[in-house]
Amino acid sequence: MSGKLTRKSQIEVVYEAVEGTAESLGSADNAKFLVMDLGFNPQQEFQDRQEHRDTLTQIAPLAGVPVGSVSFSMLMVGSGTANIPPEWYRFMEACGLRTTVNSGATGLASASDWSTTVLAANGASAGDTRVYLTDTTGITVNDIIAFDLAGGNEEDNQVKAIGSDGTGDYIDLWNPLTNDQAAGNTVEEGTLTGGKNVVWTPTSNMDLIPSLTIGRYLDGVRKVLYGARGNVSIQLNRAQGAVITFTFTGLMAANTDSANLAITYPTVIPPTLKAASLSVGGVSTMKAGAVSLDMGNTVTPRDDINAAEGVMSYFISDRNPTGSINPEMESVASHDFIGRLKAGTQGAITFNLGSAAGNQFAFNLPSVSYRSVNEGNRGGLATVDVGFDLEGTNDNELTITMT
Repeated sequence: MSGKLTRKSQIEVVYEAVEGTAESLGSADNAKFLVMDLGFNPQQEFQDRQEHRDTLTQIAPLAGVPVGSVSFSMLMVGSGTANIPPEWYRFMEACGLRTTVNSGATGLASASDWSTTVLAANGASAGDTRVYLTDTTGITVNDIIAFDLAGGNEEDNQVKAIGSDGTGDYIDLWNPLTNDQAAGNTVEEGTLTGGKNVVWTPTSNMDLIPSLTIGRYLDGVRKVLYGARGNVSIQLNRAQGAVITFTFTGLMAANTDSANLAITYPTVIPPTLKAASLSVGGVSTMKAGAVSLDMGNTVTPRDDINAAEGVMSYFISDRNPTGSINPEMESVASHDFIGRLKAGTQGAITFNLGSAAGNQFAFNLPSVSYRSVNEGNRGGLATVDVGFDLEGTNDNELTITMT
């Protein structure tokens, strides 16, 4: 038997239609991720048996929850198109960072002109929604339509196709974040959103944080987590690509012998941290070598004695986002690091990564306060190793925008 090569590793991810119910795997379209340091760590729970007997020999423990974790890193890279999310948005969503896609298009007919039929035929994919309009001028494929559904639900849907049939001019819509459109929906009104970009912001709404089924492929062996959610951190070093690290916790399914997938990987080149336009507390002349961010999610088992393993899934029960930066020492008049630490002064940190359309990211931390301010040294220059907390009022402590 030949050995298994660690470099021949892949990861596949699928949103779960039912939380805690494993989805089928085996699609290369769900595995277009260039990852590093991919690892799968079983953390099986056991209950030790301490019954007394006339011997010191141990009794085998009872197997409990088959919990496991998978961790990996990847370089932060865009899709190459400003209003199309990069493949890794699914991981961000399962770490509590909601993805919003905006197209900036114009020309949609008024709400009174909408009529709909849920597709099962008419030449489009079942599960999409066909919307007939009096005017499709100005609408293009990949535009995002924000509309209200019957029952008060709201969704952003992407234009999948534009055409005309015996009924009239139409656009076919689908949800790019869930890869479908729920059957039976009726569009009540629709408007085009502004600003061609993809935006990530934290959410505290459990219903907006999907659970994942994750397959870890290792040279012909597949390990699976389901009911998984996790945490994300980002390390940005000068003149290098930003490294995103994900760690997911979930329930382990059975391992299988399964061939690696035939994946067509993205070819967009990751941007590097140069010309970043860094601003710290309103000071735009600081010289830093690195910035780090960590969402600090607490991932907790959702106990359910009706579930097959006694746990339904894992969910994000709390977050404590933090970060760090290492600028050169400033004069007190320019930026009083210790004074701000003592007073708990809040301020904004902003910076950019990349400059190409569809592959540039703007980071906005509108309210941070210092938690540690330590002396440092970078090549003989005095620096300040700053640790900070990200704060806000309502899911606004961080915004990452891809344009």
